[in-house]
Amino acid sequence: MRLIKSLLVNCNSPSNVSVLKQELPCPKETENCHKTAAKKALNEELLRSIQESEREINQWSHSLPSVTHGSQLGMATTEFLGMEKLIVCVHKRQNALCRLICFPWAGGGTSLLAQWGKRLSNSIEVFCVRYPGRETRLNEPFAKDMTSMVNEVTSVLLKELQEKPFAFFGHSFGAYLSFAVALHLKEKYGLEPVHLFVSGAHAPNSEAILPIKSISVSDAKDEEVFEYLQTVGGTPSVLLHNEDVRKNLLLTFKEDFRVFQTFSFEKAEMDIPFSCDITCFNGGDDKPYDLQGWQELTSGDTSFYELPGGHFYLLEPSNEIFLTKHITRCIENAGL
Repeated sequence: MRLIKSLLVNCNSPSNVSVLKQELPCPKETENCHKTAAKKALNEELLRSIQESEREINQWSHSLPSVTHGSQLGMATTEFLGMEKLIVCVHKRQNALCRLICFPWAGGGTSLLAQWGKRLSNSIEVFCVRYPGRETRLNEPFAKDMTSMVNEVTSVLLKELQEKPFAFFGHSFGAYLSFAVALHLKEKYGLEPVHLFVSGAHAPNSEAILPIKSISVSDAKDEEVFEYLQTVGGTPSVLLHNEDVRKNLLLTFKEDFRVFQTFSFEKAEMDIPFSCDITCFNGGDDKPYDLQGWQELTSGDTSFYELPGGHFYLLEPSNEIFLTKHITRCIENAGL
């Protein structure tokens, strides 16, 4: 245990906090600059950030069994770093009965869905999946295909998914990824979500997906893609006027869309993959989706809800309240 804390917590110890604060020298010509509001705010923010990291790592390290072998330490450290990279959990609930794993849309990040952790009941802990190529994974290459994303999510989360019940929520691209992960978990490990929530997406066995997969995004002009993104919404207009943000959004969306086009699912005639309940959400002003096919994918109940708004109806506060309350009720009624 001491070895873990030495490796993982040393840089965040109180003594090193002091060192970091002292390493912010003031220019000689302004000896009193450390008294300015800007300097004070910077130091306070730095200190808060370090202390928060220290609390999280301490909490994690205390939950581990005693580690005596280097290989075990390396494995534990790898698992921790994998979780930190892939998963955002804003509100940790170690005593939660169930976890809700959220999968964002193409081009999206974790900022909205990760906040659901503060909205759901204390019995549910929310994990939001962070895709490669954005946020803290900005310097990583984008995913090659749907299979590689499924494998990453499964390998990092398998231990957590085995220890307590879980549910999935995915919007648009995230709906297909969540389905693919759920299918892989069921086929390889016999694990199944207690509930699958999908939003703004065709059923994966629908022929309506085929025309979308045939679109050549690489040949599409940036202006056309940008116009589409403006139409469907999801990104504040003030950000879209920033050239760097716009370029990054276009690249991220194109790469995620390319991954979506590698998704494939063919349902065997007599095979029903799941037994969990499936709930489908969509915006009333969005394009129509072929949702009926979801009923063929489970022996459980299938429900459909149409909420006011377009493709990103879930960004509306009233719809977000409905979604989080309904999801909470469904999970708590799942007989955990």
